[in-house]
Amino acid sequence: MVDKSDKPEQSVEQFGSLGVPTQEVADTGAVKKGHSRLAKREADEQQLAGDLDELRDDETDELFGIEKVLRWPALRYSILLVCGLALLFVFGQGLSLLERIQRMPRWGQYVSYAALGLLAIAIVWSMVRLFGSYLRLQRTPRIALSALYELSDRAAIRQEANVAVDEARRKRERYLRSYQIETGKQVKRLLKAGVKKEEIQKLRKVRADLLSGQAAGASSEGWLADFEGRFLGVLDKLVDRRINSYSLRVGLKTAIAPTGLLDTAVVMINAHMIVADLCTIYNLRATRIGTTAIVFRMFISILAASQMEEAAESVTEAMLSEAAAGFGINLAKQVLRRVGEGVGNALLFRRLGKATKRHLRPLQVK
Repeated sequence: MVDKSDKPEQSVEQFGSLGVPTQEVADTGAVKKGHSRLAKREADEQQLAGDLDELRDDETDELFGIEKVLRWPALRYSILLVCGLALLFVFGQGLSLLERIQRMPRWGQYVSYAALGLLAIAIVWSMVRLFGSYLRLQRTPRIALSALYELSDRAAIRQEANVAVDEARRKRERYLRSYQIETGKQVKRLLKAGVKKEEIQKLRKVRADLLSGQAAGASSEGWLADFEGRFLGVLDKLVDRRINSYSLRVGLKTAIAPTGLLDTAVVMINAHMIVADLCTIYNLRATRIGTTAIVFRMFISILAASQMEEAAESVTEAMLSEAAAGFGINLAKQVLRRVGEGVGNALLFRRLGKATKRHLRPLQVK
């Protein structure tokens, strides 16, 4: 920012170039308390200088809700401890299931062990699919559009704002160039993630328009708005559709699954798969803090799924505790318990998808 106390002539020339009448700039040290307009003007200029910091990519800018605690190392270690306890709990459920299987007949043991083997292969496959593609992606370049627009509207530092907006545009152009949607490999990955061929064609056309500069003219603000509406808007719709599809799938599967361990396995597998699909659609991976937040939410969803069966059963018993016993009442209890379990897991899984979307999205409108 220009220091008006040292270079008053340059400041006056800058105001004149913006259409503001040329006037002498008073020495900030000579402003008295009674001169309220000059004092307010000095405070506004100091605030404008601080607003430049909002335009820099900052990992802490993406924090919201419970993720704010991740800025403190002690709480990060606490989260790791909670995740470890959750793993121990799931491991205990597995040992309990093995004990039940050993009490089965010989043919039942063979079938159960085969099913557990397939389940373990599915879990390992989903983890390998996620981490194999996740680490190869670049981190999501996050920046707040509202800060860009507010700063660009401030005439006193118009030139600095234009430089920041141009830099933001260059970063997003690099992101578009890395989104190699013309290659067959990327197209196959998008198709596996649920993107339709006509949607890929639309993304390809919008990407070409944005990179050629024909979409929004010479204005960087207009280009960013066009990038937000025409390209990211399409990706957001694809991501929302994928989140809804996975949430419905998880809700139905956990409602049908007979035990809490199977609910945990269903949520664990689908959690890895939805994060992998969202990373594929955005072609990005989250920052370090964003990755930690996503993993933490995955463990919370898995732990909640392991306890959802007992919670749904308790709520159902409380609702129908005064009803008379009978086949119809017992059937109603079973149906309500299954429905409540499926709806609860679907809502938690939807929150996981929405949080992953916010951490991956390269533009934030606040």
